[in-house]
Amino acid sequence: MGIVRKQSLFSSIIIYIGFIIGAINTMILLPKFFTPQELGLTRLYFDFASLFAPFLTLGGLSTLMKFFPLYKSHLKPEENDLPTLVLGVFAFGCILFTAACLIFKEFMARKFGHNSALFIKYYYYTIPFTLVFAAFAVMEGFCWVIHKTVVSNFLREIPFRLATTILIVLFLFKKISLDTFFALYSIIYVPSVAIALFILIKDGTIKLCFKISKVTRRLYKKILIFTSFHLSGVLIGVLPKTLDGIMIASINGLTEVGVYTLATNLIALMEVPQRAMLGISSALISEGWKDNNMGKLRDIYQKSALTLLILGIGIFGLLYPNMNNLIRFEGPSYEKMKVIVLISGIAKILDMGMGMNQQILGFSKHWKIDFFTSSIFVILSIPINYIFIKHWGNIGAALGAGLLLTAFNFVRFIYNWRLFRLQPFSKKTLVALLLGIICILPAYYFPFLDNIYVDTLVRSSIFLLLFGGSILYFNVSADITDMYRMFVSKIMNRLIKNREF
Repeated sequence: MGIVRKQSLFSSIIIYIGFIIGAINTMILLPKFFTPQELGLTRLYFDFASLFAPFLTLGGLSTLMKFFPLYKSHLKPEENDLPTLVLGVFAFGCILFTAACLIFKEFMARKFGHNSALFIKYYYYTIPFTLVFAAFAVMEGFCWVIHKTVVSNFLREIPFRLATTILIVLFLFKKISLDTFFALYSIIYVPSVAIALFILIKDGTIKLCFKISKVTRRLYKKILIFTSFHLSGVLIGVLPKTLDGIMIASINGLTEVGVYTLATNLIALMEVPQRAMLGISSALISEGWKDNNMGKLRDIYQKSALTLLILGIGIFGLLYPNMNNLIRFEGPSYEKMKVIVLISGIAKILDMGMGMNQQILGFSKHWKIDFFTSSIFVILSIPINYIFIKHWGNIGAALGAGLLLTAFNFVRFIYNWRLFRLQPFSKKTLVALLLGIICILPAYYFPFLDNIYVDTLVRSSIFLLLFGGSILYFNVSADITDMYRMFVSKIMNRLIKNREF
């Protein structure tokens, strides 16, 4: 776990910097100076891009993660044709997507024109937004396989948020119109793509080879089968995360999407450690299956699950006791956020407590099982989300997504245990959960103070001191304890050097 811990720590720092910038954008600037409909539209662009980006890559990113270690061990960089194949498939996917968007314009107008007219007005901007978003996903995949996850996380989290801040400021000072704002927003990922491409070219590990390699000749049937299944699997994984926003926009309108966006942005804070750990862990899990190293897989599975569970509880414990203050700040129209964050937060804690559940099963020889079970859950998610959203709006979306995510994780857990005798839990899992519940309650029920900023600081401090102190005192996670000691040691060494100077 050394390399995972180190890169995850740096990645988490970078991602949190991005989230601070993003919080300024989505929690302060956008709600105060844009309408809820306009805020909802920015979320809808991301939902459409996340939904259709897998179509553009046609499963190529999963293929890259699965087979790149094998190609790398048998071929020189200049002989490795896998990157060229992935890029070629991506180019073909871009053409198909653009054609489909143009063909189905009238259909989209019928579905969204009544409740989300603003989306139809700026419909064509979804094309460049999705194309550039998917292009960055391809660049990010290349960074992952050469273990440059810190770089990829920086490019994913920082440039587009800074660019968004700049666009908002330009709009506020009347330097650009709303039309220009959304036009520029549609290419917000271009700087990240350009920088990633420059880094990959400079690194030299990824090269273009236009000659079919011996590995491709030997494995092309296996690769095609894997890619076709995993394309469906990726879509299945993306659908529950994106359909809610799209359905809310169609059924209830962009205003409800705006409220849901703020709530899900808060839950996204809980995903930061998970996303930071995903890139490097995926590569190591793929290598572990290649070498059939069950000890390595078990170690990654259990340690990642415990670490993510503790961090997930910690972030939720800082968020939920302060929800009333956030609603007071944003206004009464965002009252529903409290329930959405509670439902989605509990589901996300359970998800993080499962660790690298999907990667363990998805990169094994039984990866088809992941596809078939995913298919069942997606088939169920569409009617469940529709019914829940129809009856309870954005709260129903959170409830449906939370129930499906929990059930999906449980099924993957069963398969990992029955097939490989791998499971993510230990006695310390229960300890972490109990400590989380015990420490959240005093922070939540602390009497309200008149000043929301002081109140937020006090509640956060109560939980952080209780939970953080308990985790360290009982040494619940060796990785977290080691990171804490390393951090304290560096601070002390720096203080000593400053005194000597």
